[in-house]
Amino acid sequence: MKPVEGTLLQRAKKYTDAHRSAYETWENGEIVAVRMETNGVICISYANGRWFHYTETNGEIIWW
Repeated sequence: MKPVEGTLLQRAKKYTDAHRSAYETWENGEIVAVRMETNGVICISYANGRWFHYTETNGEIIWW
């Protein structure tokens, strides 16, 4: 298993920065909660109440 780089919050900020950069206007607000699921997927809750799931493979960040 590949070692995890950075703290959970550091990774959440990295994923949020990538996600924000994909949009002209970011409407989700700031991070309010972060958790890691047992399969390694990081879930981030934003100020508007929305949750997104994030994973990273070969340097590519994917969210849904």
